Amino acid sequence: VGLWRWSRHPNYCGECTFWSGLLGFGFSSGAAQAEPLLAVGAPLMWLFFRAASVPLMDGRSQKRRRGYDVIMRAVSPLLLWPPRGELARSMPTLVQGHAD
Repeated sequence: VGLWRWSRHPNYCGECTFWSGLLGFGFSSGAAQAEPLLAVGAPLMWLFFRAASVPLMDGRSQKRRRGYDVIMRAVSPLLLWPPRGELARSMPTLVQGHAD
């Protein structure tokens, strides 16, 4: 429900978007050209979240939440993207009543 219907980890997407915005400011101000190492932060954040954090959290959720594998097939792992297919329409009933 909400952003979680569009991304399994919208908070991670927000964090990566923040760093990408900083990178945009760095390029527009000339700072990234003057100091190229400043341009490394945003791509590393995207890589870290996609390669480490998302798989770890998805593994944890698969163990704790019945039907989470269905949600994983329907919902984007990181980017805010419309849910896919018939699975997306059944999601609200799958996640009701889970406990964290």
